[in-house]
Amino acid sequence: MSRCNNLVGCILKNVTPILENIIERIAEDHNLDVKLLRKKYLNELKTYRKKNSKRKGIINAYAAFLGDKSVEDKLRKDNPDASFGDLSKLKGPLWKNLNNTEKEKYKQKAKELTQENLDKLKKISENEKKDINSINNDTTTII
Repeated sequence: MSRCNNLVGCILKNVTPILENIIERIAEDHNLDVKLLRKKYLNELKTYRKKNSKRKGIINAYAAFLGDKSVEDKLRKDNPDASFGDLSKLKGPLWKNLNNTEKEKYKQKAKELTQENLDKLKKISENEKKDINSINNDTTTII
């Protein structure tokens, strides 16, 4: 899967400027808004590249802290009217005030979560390889 994603990323990187040029020409020829056309037709390419980033599945200690439901529940109890954004702003100073032993707990939790995510991604990758191999086998029998 990583080779496939690298290939798709490489293609998108090389094709995007060409598509931008084509969109500019079409907009110029038909008196259309270039920004609107770019937004409509090129945003999907950008989001595809973001979805298939190489760091997918890696969790750091701060992210593990942010995802801790006990911290969320405590903050929600102390600030019942706070929005999600307000609670997120309150978590930053809490993280900074944690001592090293408490942060170490979240580092360990982050390692466990990362390993789980990487195992899931590995399984998905293996299944996709099987699917690609079966498609390749099917196409060779057709030809």
